[in-house]
Amino acid sequence: MLKAFEEVVAISKENNVSLRIASYMLAIKRITTAAKLRGGPVSMD
Repeated sequence: MLKAFEEVVAISKENNVSLRIASYMLAIKRITTAAKLRGGPVSMD
């Protein structure tokens, strides 16, 4: 739990965004990484 929070805080500071936006950014990054590993298409259509 602490590691996840630290990741969100780091993204928030790097991109100068709120913690909410940073958590969305991290979630999208994790989803696209998982999709790439599964070999599926990664699109936002």
